[in-house]
Amino acid sequence: MKPVRLPPRARPLVVATLLAAGSAGCETFSPATCDLTAEGNPEVTYTGGTTTSDSAGVYVYTSSPMNAELLYFPGGMHYALVTGLPCAPQLTEPYLSFDRYGTNGGSVSTAAGNEAVILGFDEQAKTLQIASNSCADFWLQVTATVQAAACSP
Repeated sequence: MKPVRLPPRARPLVVATLLAAGSAGCETFSPATCDLTAEGNPEVTYTGGTTTSDSAGVYVYTSSPMNAELLYFPGGMHYALVTGLPCAPQLTEPYLSFDRYGTNGGSVSTAAGNEAVILGFDEQAKTLQIASNSCADFWLQVTATVQAAACSP
């Protein structure tokens, strides 16, 4: 098999094309507009949601029903959810949807990986800090549970 000989005028074009293809990364085809930093995404305090308790002293916070309007959760979003829980939850379950109204026309799934990152619980303010460490846009619903007996006096 003989090597292909390019005309001298075509060589710079071929070299430029190969260099461009070799240096093409993910950001070449889509702009890098997703800022995941806390500095670039000021925390938003959310006071909605409901907290209930039963006779056994189990408290459950729900940011919204799964079939109602969920919290907008774009890449980098930081929330402080005012829970009304007596102490840090023993179980926090973030759920995500691509549909604004969750199961009312769409579906909801448990968040995975870095889609919803639990940053902590502020005992003083009774807020649960949660952030999106993904560049995808979702709608968020959070359930947090604690048994009062687990809270320190």
